[in-house]
Amino acid sequence: MINRLSSEAPRFAADDAMTITDLLPSTDSPDVSLVTGRLNGLHAPRVNHRSAKVYLLLSGSLTARTPAKEVSLEPRDLLMVHPGEEVTLEGDDADLVIVCSPGFDPADEKETQAD
Repeated sequence: MINRLSSEAPRFAADDAMTITDLLPSTDSPDVSLVTGRLNGLHAPRVNHRSAKVYLLLSGSLTARTPAKEVSLEPRDLLMVHPGEEVTLEGDDADLVIVCSPGFDPADEKETQAD
């Protein structure tokens, strides 16, 4: 069993808009990873070639864009991004839970060019 207090979890900036708290890194469980995120602004377009990501919006607002679709999320809405699918996120005081399966590996994710 793994037990980690949020106050003890590592925090880092993913970019200028997104701050991550790494609650369950893939080093603890390669099958799944779990982070919380705080998003204010634009999180650049990116694609993860191996893992599916599930985003649960806890508070604030979030807009997600793929090349084919744009969706607006409200608190308690869920977004799933499949492996290989490009997504751009834009948040306004957005607090998120992000689950990645298999667990997140930075080598699998590439930032893509904004249109």
